[in-house]
Amino acid sequence: MEKTDGSGSVALELYSTSFCGACRRTRAVLDRVRQLLPEITVIEHDVAFEPHLAEARGIRSTPTVIVRGAGGAETMRADGVPTIDHVLVAVARAMDAASAGSHGALPASRDQNSGVHRSPR
Repeated sequence: MEKTDGSGSVALELYSTSFCGACRRTRAVLDRVRQLLPEITVIEHDVAFEPHLAEARGIRSTPTVIVRGAGGAETMRADGVPTIDHVLVAVARAMDAASAGSHGALPASRDQNSGVHRSPR
């Protein structure tokens, strides 16, 4: 697994395509989650430009959201548009797993201005 950022925080990966209406709705869900939890990293991969990555990760449809804990382990995968609550529960589980592994330490905070990371096109 590639390291998504240097903070060791929970990461949300969105596998999308530019022409996908459901992908736009999923971006809105992830943007809302990020507003609520600014320490979360959001990385978007356009499968049209990164088909090898989508294949390696077993992505079969867009949108697909993967929640990864601080160590990079997948804690949730959702095909289609997830609800905000669904993503928040998955993030909480990922944070719980991280804190259990680090004896209660909270994930490192990120700069709130860093925004969404999108893969190069």
